[in-house]
Amino acid sequence: MPQDHLDYSFQPTANSRCTVLALRGALTLTHIFALQQQLHDVDADLLILDCTALEYIDSAGLGVVVNSYVSQSNKGHRIALAGASDRVWALFTTTRVDQFFPRFPTVAAAENSL
Repeated sequence: MPQDHLDYSFQPTANSRCTVLALRGALTLTHIFALQQQLHDVDADLLILDCTALEYIDSAGLGVVVNSYVSQSNKGHRIALAGASDRVWALFTTTRVDQFFPRFPTVAAAENSL
């Protein structure tokens, strides 16, 4: 397993209707509690999860992402993944939640989808 750390930051984009959450490291049970409420509080038409530097995600991390999807959908907002590696994306496809998360190669491509 990759080194068990997570760094993340919320970043505005040129489009005020978008927010980017840049994830770096491993999104695991150890790290979800601090992130959970912050994800729930996001108020943007499109939340882009920048997974370019995300090395690993476990089922608890996926649960937080799915919960965020539900929360954002209830507000009429969307979530997209950008830069997710095949390893990270495999968890989404294996659990069949990939259908709810558009996947883009870059943050810019996700932002342009709005």
